[in-house]
Amino acid sequence: MELTPNRSLLDKENRKPIAMTDEQGRTLHFRQIYVTEREGAIYLILRPVEPVLGLGETAAVAFRLGEDGQFYPVRDRACSEEIFEEYYAALRDERRTQ
Repeated sequence: MELTPNRSLLDKENRKPIAMTDEQGRTLHFRQIYVTEREGAIYLILRPVEPVLGLGETAAVAFRLGEDGQFYPVRDRACSEEIFEEYYAALRDERRTQ
């Protein structure tokens, strides 16, 4: 069975790069490092595969998956921090169980 893009995003084991086009028309590739659903919306933490101007080499960005299938950066600082805190908590839990 082949997964549709949205279903593959919900797969926590998804390792395929995600391609996006920026405002200048450049294709950027990201690796999914976390996905969560909050209040009916899907949020992802993505890390650039190649260096991106303005982001550090280990930087990650929170995105919301829109109903149109497009990715939108989470611009609300509190929401972004909550998503990253959830991710860090999941990492701590995973380490405890190993």
